[in-house]
Amino acid sequence: MRKQFVKRLIDIIGSLIGLTISSPLIIIISIIIYLTMGKPIFFRQV
Repeated sequence: MRKQFVKRLIDIIGSLIGLTISSPLIIIISIIIYLTMGKPIFFRQV
């Protein structure tokens, strides 16, 4: 039981760190795509 809790805690902390590090990069790439190619930034297939 305790192993599962520790694993879950490590997973959550790791994902928060990953999101914190990658968020600025994703924002910068989105701005570059918007300025060079225009809208929409995200591809949507209908």
